[in-house]
Order: sequence, then structure tokens, then C-alpha cells
Amino acid sequence: MLREELLRQFKASGLSQRRFESKLGLKEWSLRGLLDENMKQVPSLDKAQEVAEALGLEFYIGPKRAAFSEHELVAEDLEYVKVDRFEVQLSAGPGSTPNGDAEKLSPVAFRAQWMAERRLKPATCSVVAVRGDSMEPGLSDGDLVLLDRGERPFVNSRVYGLVDIDGEIRVKRVEKVGGGQILLRSDNPTFETEVRGPEDARHVKIIGRVVWSAHPWEVS
Repeated sequence: MLREELLRQFKASGLSQRRFESKLGLKEWSLRGLLDENMKQVPSLDKAQEVAEALGLEFYIGPKRAAFSEHELVAEDLEYVKVDRFEVQLSAGPGSTPNGDAEKLSPVAFRAQWMAERRLKPATCSVVAVRGDSMEPGLSDGDLVLLDRGERPFVNSRVYGLVDIDGEIRVKRVEKVGGGQILLRSDNPTFETEVRGPEDARHVKIIGRVVWSAHPWEVS
């Protein structure tokens, strides 16, 4: 694989061997034998790593890989990862009570680089839908959202998916205030802020923070 890619890039460059080596930042004659199709020279591990890095390739021996497991891969080159999607609706309104285990739907693909830049791991994220209009204009009825369920510090006034008192599943802007109270705010000004006193606040469970949303558009 390494030698084939080396030859491919060398031929595509149209350069002499010495100029090609210089372009890759390699020492003169460091590719001697590797660019000769009639020779079957096998590079040492150190040489293979040096050439791979010069070509912009990952040097991998195996078997342990990066943080993404095999079932999360969409493409072999790790360009995309899959995040599980569940038949759960986060109510942006009066609440939605779950009925047993949520059904798993087809996963949603995200760019691995986008996830990594935000320190998001597919195994601790979920995609669910929003029901209701209390979080408009940011979130509308039917929108899909990505919930980060990872261990992160709570941030006041961010939008979270949560299990409210009596087991209702909600999506609200959550704010912790003095005295152990929690405020559940809606972005839609027609909805009043809900207050959970110290006793009720202990029964509010944060599922995860909303870190992405997708809004479906009607096609006429």
C-alpha cells in the first residue's frame, strides 16, 4: 500500500527523483530503490514511517486504532463516524413521557474532524427529535438535535435535553440559581419560565447538552 501510493504520487508529480524527494522534505537518495518498479525493495520500519509521514499518510501497524470503534465508521479513512439515533422526542412544550426503551433508528453520519474539534465522541452522543415550538426560533418542531452526554461541566443558560419531574423528557435552556433552584427557560417568549424548587430540582436529570441541530425544509 505504501509503495503503491509512493509510486502514484511520484508519477503524478512529473518530477525527477531528487526533486520529488526535495518536495517531500526527504534527504537526497532516500527513495532510492523504492521508486524503481523493477525492484521489490522493502523499507525498514523507520523508513516506512518517514515516507508515510512525508506522503501525508497514517503510519499504522495495528491492531489498536483511534477512539472510534469499527461500528462507528462510515468510511475506512475515518472521514465520517456514525452517531446512534433514537425514537425519542424532546418536548419543547408540555413534555413527553417515555414508554419503555427507546427504539434505535438509522444512525446519522457526522464528519470525524468536526466531532474531534469539539471533543465529541460518538459513543457518548445521541441524535433525537424535537417536538413542540417553545424553543423557536432556534429549535422547531421536527428538528433533529445532537446531544452530548459526555462528562462535561454544567454551563448555565445552555440548551439541554433533560428528564423533568414525573419522567417527562424536555429540551430547555437550563439555569441553576441560588437556593438549589433550577429555571427551565424557553426561547419562545410566549412561554413562561418554569421554576423547579430545591426538592423538585433534585429529580431533574440532565441527559445531555444540545450541540447541533438540523432543520428540515419543506419541498414544494
